[in-house]
Amino acid sequence: MWFLSERKRYVRAMLKAINKAREPVWIDEKQQSKTDGLRAIKRFERVNKTKFYPFDKRHIEMIHGNARYEHFFRKAGYIFRR
Repeated sequence: MWFLSERKRYVRAMLKAINKAREPVWIDEKQQSKTDGLRAIKRFERVNKTKFYPFDKRHIEMIHGNARYEHFFRKAGYIFRR
């Protein structure tokens, strides 16, 4: 994809990373929202104190399927606030 600008390549790689975070890990599991995928990336940055780099395969593998945890944490927060 040498014909795309650097920004477009970065955006495309980030969207692929978000989709990788959204992938279901278990067979009967549903795919989570894109918001939860982005939250998984933000949590990765907070925990590791480093910027997420979507071209690094190690970073991608570390967030693979973690959107389900973000969904759980958000739902649990709603329940406990009541």
